[in-house]
Amino acid sequence: MAGVALYTSATLPPRAVVLTAPIPPTVVFGGYHIHTTRSDGTQTVDEVADAAAKAGLKFVILTDHGDATRPPDPPSYQHGVLVIDAVEISTSGGHVVALGLDKASPYPLAGDPRSVIEDIHRLGGWAVVAHPDSPKPELKWQAWETDYDGIEWLNADSEWRDESKGRLIASALRATRRGPESIVALFSRPNTTIARLTRNDSGRPVTLGAMDAHGSWPFEKDIVRTVSQGVALDQPLSGQPADDSRRVLSALERGHAFTIIPAIAGPAVLDFTATQAGVTRRPGQRIYSLSEPVTFHAEVPGAPGARFRLLVNNRTVAESNQSEGSKGSLTYEGMPEAGVYRVEVMFDHRELPWLFSNPLYVGEETRHDSVPEPQIDRVAVPPGAAWTVEQSIGSSGEVAGDADGLQFTFGLSADIAKSPYAAAVAEIAGSARLHTIEFIGRADRPTRMSVQLRAPHPDFRDGLRWRRSIYLDETPRSIILSILDFEPPFKGTTRLQDNAHEIRSLLFVVDTVNSAPGTRGTVWISNVALGLRRPTF
Repeated sequence: MAGVALYTSATLPPRAVVLTAPIPPTVVFGGYHIHTTRSDGTQTVDEVADAAAKAGLKFVILTDHGDATRPPDPPSYQHGVLVIDAVEISTSGGHVVALGLDKASPYPLAGDPRSVIEDIHRLGGWAVVAHPDSPKPELKWQAWETDYDGIEWLNADSEWRDESKGRLIASALRATRRGPESIVALFSRPNTTIARLTRNDSGRPVTLGAMDAHGSWPFEKDIVRTVSQGVALDQPLSGQPADDSRRVLSALERGHAFTIIPAIAGPAVLDFTATQAGVTRRPGQRIYSLSEPVTFHAEVPGAPGARFRLLVNNRTVAESNQSEGSKGSLTYEGMPEAGVYRVEVMFDHRELPWLFSNPLYVGEETRHDSVPEPQIDRVAVPPGAAWTVEQSIGSSGEVAGDADGLQFTFGLSADIAKSPYAAAVAEIAGSARLHTIEFIGRADRPTRMSVQLRAPHPDFRDGLRWRRSIYLDETPRSIILSILDFEPPFKGTTRLQDNAHEIRSLLFVVDTVNSAPGTRGTVWISNVALGLRRPTF
C-alpha cells in the first residue's frame, strides 16, 4: 500500500493552472452531453446542476437516451445553472444528439440515420453526431453522407476506451488525489475525428466537446470539470430560462463557441478572427473573396506561453513562435485559400488541444454539380386486388383500392415480443433498369413507415429486403425514392441496383421501429409506379 501511494503521488499529472484574465460577461461556460438517472446516468438532474455550479459552469445540456417521444423538460435554473434538456437517439448508423426540440415527436425516432436527422429538422431541432469514432464499434458513426449539423470533435467517454486495464487502474488511483487532471491525462488528440471536419465548407458541421458523463466511474463526478463549451453570446444571460436557452443553443448552432479543457488551465477565452478589407469575421461566419489578403488573429488573454496552430482544411499554415506564444496570440496575414480555417491552442507540453475553435469559412460554399437524371419510363403498379396484406401474429391489416389508389388500414399488436408489423404488398417484376419507386402518399396522422423491395433467397424465409423510410402526414405529397438510397438487408450486402432484376415484391410496412406497439392508423397510397431507366442505344 505504501508503494502504491508513493507511485500514485510520483505520477500525478500537473494541477490545472488557474488563469486570472477577466472573462467578458457575454462569454459563458457550460457542459454538453450529460446523462442522468432518467436514462443510464447515476446522478439526478438536481445533482448534475449542483456539481456544475460548484465547477463554475453557467449551463448544462442533458442528453439522456431516448426516442424523442418524451416531451423535453422546459429550461430551468437550478443552483444558478441553466439546465437545457436534449436527447441522444440511437440509429442504425450510430448515435445522434437532438438539440433545440421543444415538443415531443409524434412517433419514436429510430432506424435509418438519414430519416432520424430529417425528423429532427422537421421538429425544429438540429443534430450532432455523438462519439463518432468511439473505439467501441457499435458506438461509431457510420452515416457520414447524412445532413448532420454538428460533430463531437472530442468525447470524454471515448477517450478511455482504448486504454489498457493497467493504465485505467493507475488513472483511477491518481484520480482520488487529482480527479479532473487524471481523467484528461488519458486524452489524446482525436486525429481521425478532427480530419472529418473538412468534409465540406458549407457552414457545417459545428464542433462541440462532449463530457458524455454517466457517473458510472468512481471518479466520474469530476468529469464536469474536464471538457466545457465556451459560448459567445450577443448579450449576457438574462436569468429568464426560456430566453437564455434559445440564445445558448443558437450560439452553439451558429458556431459561436469554442471548446476548453479546464483540467489543463482556465478559465480562458479564445478570440479567433479573420479580417479582410476592414471587415472582421468570427467562427461560424464566412469571408467570400479570395482576391484580397486576410489577417487571421487568435488570442487568449492572460495565457502567456500558450502555443497556437492555425489550420486550413486540416493543414497547418501558421504556428506561434516563442515571442508570440509569450503574448498569448498568433497573427498571420496572406492571400487566402478556399476552405475551413480553425485554431488549436496547446498549453504546456501537451499536443492535446487545450482550446479548440469552431470553423471559420473562406470562399464560396462548395456546390456539387448534380448528376443528370436518366430518362425514365413509368410502369404503373395497379391498386385494389393487386395488393395483399402480411402481418405478424396479433397485428392486423386491410387493403382497399379503386382507380384512385390504395387505402391501407393497420393495427399493430400491443405485444412487443411478437415483433409487431403490418404490410401492404404488391407483386412486381424486377428489372435491371429499375431506378425509382414513385407514389403519392398521406396518412391520418404523422407517421413514419418504410418502403421495402423484396427478393427471394433460399437462405431467408422472408427473402432479402432493401428499405427506405418515408414520412407521411395528413397532406398528400409526391414521393420519389431512388433505389440508390435504399438500405441493404445486412451490412456488406450487395447494393439494390445489383439485385434489382431479382425483386419480386413491393411493400409498404409499418412496424415498431417508428410506431409504438398497439398503434392503429390508415395510410393512402396512389399513383404507384416503377421508374425504369430508358435503354440507350
